[in-house]
Amino acid sequence: MPAARLILLRVLALPVAEIAAFWLVADATGLISVLVLLLAASAAGMLVLAGRGRRLLWRISRRAPHRPRPETAAFTASGFIVAGGILPAIPGFLTGVTGVLLLIPFSQRRVAGAWLSPPRGAR
Repeated sequence: MPAARLILLRVLALPVAEIAAFWLVADATGLISVLVLLLAASAAGMLVLAGRGRRLLWRISRRAPHRPRPETAAFTASGFIVAGGILPAIPGFLTGVTGVLLLIPFSQRRVAGAWLSPPRGAR
């Protein structure tokens, strides 16, 4: 299967999964509580993004060209915090849960270890 089709399938699968999650949670808790949860998660994501995201962008923009690059671990953690603010701002339970998980340092280390470490056969 070509890479473009695989990407398209993944992009289309997210809204379907979000609708299914919304349906399941609404069935278990009620429509009003689901809407309140989604609005609260979006507001919390926007607040996280407003605070930490602005600080990160300010640090990046103020870094002089002659200065060394910021420490990789701190920069990666800041990126996860920005992603953790963006994802809950997108309405949906799966993106919200993923965003909250990216705000937890343990999850950040696990994801960074999986994404940033070289493949096993590459050494």
